[in-house]
Amino acid sequence: MNIQQHITQTSLRILSVLLMGLLYLGFWVLRVLVIVVSGSLLLALSLPDLWNKNPARLPSP
Repeated sequence: MNIQQHITQTSLRILSVLLMGLLYLGFWVLRVLVIVVSGSLLLALSLPDLWNKNPARLPSP
């Protein structure tokens, strides 16, 4: 096996490891984004209910 083949195999291995790492990171970033977006949506949907149910928030007559 000459040096050119060795360099090609090594670079391919490094590229595949980098690609797997990027996919793994992207997967985690996507999960965090989904959790944050769904959490903020749930918070935005539940805030008016909490606001209406809390009697301290209502103006006193």
